[in-house]
Amino acid sequence: MILGEKEINRLKAHDESLFESLYQQTKIGVYAMIFGIVKNHMLAEDIMQDVYMKMLIKIDQYHLGTNFYNWLLQIAKYQAIDVYRRQRKEELVEVEQVDYRVNHQQENPDKEDYLLHMLSVLDDEIGRASCRERV
Repeated sequence: MILGEKEINRLKAHDESLFESLYQQTKIGVYAMIFGIVKNHMLAEDIMQDVYMKMLIKIDQYHLGTNFYNWLLQIAKYQAIDVYRRQRKEELVEVEQVDYRVNHQQENPDKEDYLLHMLSVLDDEIGRASCRERV
């Protein structure tokens, strides 16, 4: 799919009918590209919205005479990779935080005993609250 200058200008002018047509022609491939990277349907849909917004923002970077569909797929690929990397980084941080907490609890058994005591108090309160709800 090669877009000419006329179509590019229509996209710049926010031509909804052209956008809708392009979306209908490309949505399956764009979704497949994104889902293949992130492996999550809801996240893929969110990224897909970002891809089409980014396409409109960066339409000036499209080179006339080149394949528009391939250009759009490149945007989708890099957008999905960015999100995937961000998620991986967040997961790594969470694991490091858990390791940190576990290591520090072992160093301070009094604190661990206190936390276990507080959890048992909360469990007792939750149990009493559910008994009151039954009455």
